[in-house]
Amino acid sequence: MKKLLVVLLILSLLFTGCTKSSKKETETVSAPIPVSGGTVNVGIRRPDTFNPLTTQYSSCREVFNLLYDSLINLSSNFVPTGNLAAKCIYKDDGKTLEVDLRDGVKWSDGSSFTSADVLYTVNFIKEHDTSYNACLDNVVKTYSSSGNSVIFELQQPDYGFASMLVFPIIKSGFGDYEAAPVGTGGFILSNEGIKESGFALTYNQNYHLGRPYIEHVNVKYLNTDLKMESAFSSGDIDFLWDGDLSSFSEKKGIDEWVQNRSCYEFLGFNYNCQIFSDDVVRQAISKAINREELKNLTADVVITPTNAPIHPSSAIYDKQLDEEEYTQGSATELLINDGYTLSASNVFTKGGANLSFEIIVNNDNELRVRVATAVSEALSRNGISTKVVCLSNEEYKRRIEAGEYQIFIGGTIIGNMKNHTFLLGSSGKSNYFGYSGGVMDLRIEALMSAKESEEKAEGRKFLRSFTQSQPLVGLYFSDRKVLSKTGIYVAALSPSGIFKYFYSWYRY
Repeated sequence: MKKLLVVLLILSLLFTGCTKSSKKETETVSAPIPVSGGTVNVGIRRPDTFNPLTTQYSSCREVFNLLYDSLINLSSNFVPTGNLAAKCIYKDDGKTLEVDLRDGVKWSDGSSFTSADVLYTVNFIKEHDTSYNACLDNVVKTYSSSGNSVIFELQQPDYGFASMLVFPIIKSGFGDYEAAPVGTGGFILSNEGIKESGFALTYNQNYHLGRPYIEHVNVKYLNTDLKMESAFSSGDIDFLWDGDLSSFSEKKGIDEWVQNRSCYEFLGFNYNCQIFSDDVVRQAISKAINREELKNLTADVVITPTNAPIHPSSAIYDKQLDEEEYTQGSATELLINDGYTLSASNVFTKGGANLSFEIIVNNDNELRVRVATAVSEALSRNGISTKVVCLSNEEYKRRIEAGEYQIFIGGTIIGNMKNHTFLLGSSGKSNYFGYSGGVMDLRIEALMSAKESEEKAEGRKFLRSFTQSQPLVGLYFSDRKVLSKTGIYVAALSPSGIFKYFYSWYRY
């Protein structure tokens, strides 16, 4: 089986090696010798706009990272690193972030990048429905300071807020629908302009992060996943990251790379159901699931199993949690000690009531349906009777918002691994299940208020409280496979965008 090339972030252009892994083994191999120059081909849907904030197409958002920069990039282990931001300084016990901007940056039209462009972008996001609105949920006020700096005042102290500054910065005055790009990125539109079939990019000779190895990118319009897959199969494009990736798993001449992402899948409980007020029941449900088995349910994405709402690649993740999490028989032992008895039908019962409930799932998400079935089977093996109910996406959302469910399988984006207020806080806007826990609130606040030297310890305390109270049951992070034609070394992938570190990729 083809080995997965797991990407390590390399912040300089001196590549010393990378990690290659599979489900069976992990080995360190030397990186190939880079070759400067060359061209690659990528496919996207025909852009609805060249504004990276308002495009409706995910493929455009990814490729537009070649043209536009963000203040911050995220490393593969979710550490914020400067892009347009030269330095970030927290003040007022984490309630203020001062961002010093990089000097000398130019837009592709030759004009200077300034703090006014950042302020314009922030206000644009707040006034529009974009993919980045959640990045600014904790922001109360934004303004420019003396020199080339931008100040973010926050509602809550948050020493992880810099991780949210990954949205592309647009030039002041940029509109919703733009016919051509104007960016600060590593590539600019070639002199050929935009054609009916796509456009060509050439490297930005003034790029502030250095000259890229690969100098030219041909962008081709391919308006369906099937066309993307066909073009990749025929060699017309060099990368593929969506669609049916499993069909390429055994083909030669293709490398598979892993992009860590912030996409967290979990079981949510309806706390209006009395049965879920019992911590032991929630803990037993968590311990009944062997998350490692979920990895076998798909070949199109990379399932990274975890109960914790912190990615295992993050610096504040506590690996010991997962080592302790699944032990065969531990779920039934918990329930028996809590007063449950196993009936003749192999279902736990207490006070005359069976431990039985429904799990709702949206049927347009095939992987989630398979996961729901696997979870249901695991729970049944541990004396917990469940029924999976597949619903249309509209009905699924309606029932969750109306509280008409017992358990649902859902997912969310955790862009800042130190801030879980929106999901687990008593008043969190994504806390649809109605969980309220004073200790959990305190641990969330403490982690957000932890400086870099304190975050590891506070992260452990947060995760211990999470596993003890188990407000929800985490399943995995959905990481992404990125396929490339052999001969292209993908030196680094960022959780905030496939092409964020494209300047460090090269042919060999």
